[in-house]
Amino acid sequence: TFKIHGNILAGRVNSSQGWDIFFSDSGEVSRVSMDYNLFSQGSNDIRIGWGSTTVRNLAYMQSISQCLNCVSADPLFVNPGTDFRLQSGSPAKNANVEGPVGDSAYDAFFTLFGVSIKKDFAGTPRPLRNQWDTGAYESIRPSAPLNLKVD
Repeated sequence: TFKIHGNILAGRVNSSQGWDIFFSDSGEVSRVSMDYNLFSQGSNDIRIGWGSTTVRNLAYMQSISQCLNCVSADPLFVNPGTDFRLQSGSPAKNANVEGPVGDSAYDAFFTLFGVSIKKDFAGTPRPLRNQWDTGAYESIRPSAPLNLKVD
């Protein structure tokens, strides 16, 4: 089974062509599960090849019960292209879940290797709150200053 879960797919190179995700074989799509992804293609529609070379969009995917919790939005990266952390108003914050207990990629990795990978690209444990952030980084709330004085 292929699980495409909790990703940010942004900046397709050829904006009017190409694919965000492509599965050309109808046998492949029966083994794919997609959910909680954020697609960011600016004014261009999402392009998914699903069992053929026909272009599918997010509405079509949701009509076949795939990507029910996926969205098309600007993820509000701190600096697109170089810094993929999320700004404070990002729609990717707290927009993801780990997946069914015992059935997530994290559980599979732990079962195989005995190591927890429930952390983001920077090593921050996930989740920090009740829900995970979508994408490579878990947002860290800034802490209050320790010596704050109000006069």
